[in-house]
Order: sequence, then C-alpha cells, then structure tokens
Amino acid sequence: MEKYCLVYSTFPDERDAFRISELAIKEKLAACVNVGGKITSIYWWNGGLENGEEISVLFKTTMSKYAELEQMIKKNHPYENACVIMLEIKDGSPEFLKWISESVK
Repeated sequence: MEKYCLVYSTFPDERDAFRISELAIKEKLAACVNVGGKITSIYWWNGGLENGEEISVLFKTTMSKYAELEQMIKKNHPYENACVIMLEIKDGSPEFLKWISESVK
C-alpha cells in the first residue's frame, strides 16, 4: 500500500516559491503544492539571531517520491541550507490519497 507525506519548505520570495512548486508539478514529484503567504521567520544563522520574511510552501506527494522531491528542491533552492521537512500522512480521505498517487505516476 502506498504511503503519503507532506513536504514543508520556505523560500525567500514568491518567484522562487512558484518556480520550484511548478517544477515539482511538471516533474510529477508532487500532486499539489500550496504556496502560502508571507511569514516571518526567526532563526539562528552563522552564530547570530536573524529574522526575515519568507514564503511557506507545502508539497503533497507519496513517500516513494520524497527523496527525488527533496533533491530537486535542494538543487534549485537559492538558500545554502534549504528547509525541507517531510511529515508522514498517517491517514486521510481515500479518494484524495488515491488522487495523489495517480497524479505523481
């Protein structure tokens, strides 16, 4: 039985968020991508406290596509250390999950 996951990432601007999101769809690495609005991130970087605006993005895909999606995001991401976090989907609407499988074939 296929397993599913959500992949969370952040981008510095809408241009990069949409560019990589569309690439994920075109390459059939995700069935759907939700590009959110601006968020403010506060984080440690190079020994100092930083903050700035980012765009949050959520990719819906299968576990079997995760490694390829992760590599594509990292390869095309402008950040030196891109946020790529996978969250396993334990359960969900069978019809929706089936659609994810069909969309990434």
